Amino acid sequence: MSLWHDMSWVPALRHPALTPLFEGFTLAGYPLFYLALLPLVHWLWKPRESHRLVAFLIVSALLNSLLKDTFDDPRPSAAFALDGRVGDSYGFPSGHAQLAVVTWGYLAVMAQAAWARLGAAVMILGIALSRLYLGVHDLEDVVGGLGLGGVSLALMVRWQDVLAARWQALGPLRQAAVMLLPLIVASFAWPEPDGPGGVLALGAYLFGWWLGARLLPQQTPWDSAAPRRRGAFVALAVLALGGLFYGLGKTGGLLVSLGLGESAAFLLQTGLMGLYVTALGGGISRLNGGAEPGKG
Repeated sequence: MSLWHDMSWVPALRHPALTPLFEGFTLAGYPLFYLALLPLVHWLWKPRESHRLVAFLIVSALLNSLLKDTFDDPRPSAAFALDGRVGDSYGFPSGHAQLAVVTWGYLAVMAQAAWARLGAAVMILGIALSRLYLGVHDLEDVVGGLGLGGVSLALMVRWQDVLAARWQALGPLRQAAVMLLPLIVASFAWPEPDGPGGVLALGAYLFGWWLGARLLPQQTPWDSAAPRRRGAFVALAVLALGGLFYGLGKTGGLLVSLGLGESAAFLLQTGLMGLYVTALGGGISRLNGGAEPGKG
């Protein structure tokens, strides 16, 4: 077996003190972490730039799922696995590794600071190594994910202003079409016979995020308030995040009880989550007196 697929060296590296560390890193690559991170970036730090991050992240995640289902590359043997959340998904390229580069790399670009670049490097390396340590990806998967994420990040940094200008020039109806039509096509042309499955929810989240930004554009982060009020806005963000996760646990069952199928309910649920984040951010920004006219 080649080094790219050989996992026999991994168990020897495991230690009771290291396992919780790498489990923590790997949790930072799962959806619940992103559902907490993205609202906080939008509400408390860089609301306008967060739109680009969310779109970049979701497009990257969709690409990763498409490549996984195209290559059909199996994961390492379950005998090596310490992470039981991967299900029956394929291995190449590693989504954790790819999205770590995309997310933390772009956050470092947004921050434009040495500490942010160092923090991004730690997170990217930790998340990538965690997938090897936990035995759910081989070296080929991880290197492929890092490479794809790196190329994506370089292209995004190079072309983001051009893409943003073209996006704004489309107008709302064409913007909606650009987001929804690829998802419709994917439903019928996905390489796996059972279709894209939960991947469509990513598009629904992006659409809801976009719709909320159109309805209530946020131009000023909550922490731009007077210093004496910043603590209140941070507390409000924590409460709002709690509300988001509470709704995540309740709305799915409610929508099903109203007669929607499980798939349709899940799509609507994720769309409402995106709408919640940006509409709430815009509403608070207006109350803070800092919103400027704009398209979001």
